[in-house]
Amino acid sequence: QERMVVAFVADEGDGGSIFLGRFVPDGGIDSTFNGGNFQLYGGAGIQIPIGVGLQPDGKIIVVGSTAENGVPQVVVLRYDAGGTLDTTFGTVGKTLVLPNGGGDTPRDMVVLADGRILVGGNNPAGPFLMRFLADGTPYPTFGIGGVKTIFLGAEGVLESLTIGAQGRIILAGRRESQ
Repeated sequence: QERMVVAFVADEGDGGSIFLGRFVPDGGIDSTFNGGNFQLYGGAGIQIPIGVGLQPDGKIIVVGSTAENGVPQVVVLRYDAGGTLDTTFGTVGKTLVLPNGGGDTPRDMVVLADGRILVGGNNPAGPFLMRFLADGTPYPTFGIGGVKTIFLGAEGVLESLTIGAQGRIILAGRRESQ
């Protein structure tokens, strides 16, 4: 049976937390996912999801921004197919990354066919790409520590990414004039 996984932000009095839910085709809540409840991920500060993907084994990847350490950064979460945070991923189910020391805003993500994760975004130093192994570890040979700053022209801003038929990373962006 096909199901739809949705991540969204809701204000729980802390500025915003990531909620994750799964729905059946008629729009009802899937009772086999986290006991029919939404899964909550929250920390200090605002958490905002920007993308959801499925790994080949059915595990759910959620990428978003967080300020739980007081600095905007990227968070990558993994849940099992039943909606429980997968503590074998990253550090107790999550990976936090500060690509260029903070102010990081993820914009798009994709889960690759082999389960690796690609995230693109922007920070004060410019657009960046991040690649993770399927277990949440930064990809060791991609850029520096799994992060690569990219140049999209003067005042370039990354908006979206995808993977082409040949496995190449395809980016789209815009110029942001001051």
